[in-house]
Order: sequence, then structure tokens, then C-alpha cells
Amino acid sequence: MHTSFTSLSEFLHMGRNGSYVWSAYAIVFVVLLLFWIFARRNS
Repeated sequence: MHTSFTSLSEFLHMGRNGSYVWSAYAIVFVVLLLFWIFARRNS
């Protein structure tokens, strides 16, 4: 198997786009978590 990244640091930075990618993942995770919390509250 061949990967595009040679180290974990390179993977996390993703060619200087890492901050955009990881912040997008964080926002989606928080929104899904809030949906789950509100769904449990209302049931």
C-alpha cells in the first residue's frame, strides 16, 4: 500500500491546508454531537 504522506506531521499539515481540513472536521463533529445531545433530550 502506498500513502501520499511520509510522516504524521506531514499528514496533519496536508500541504498547508491542514488547518482548513481539520477545522471542517471539528465543526462537523460538534454539529453531529449537538444533534445527538438534543435528540436524547427530546426523547
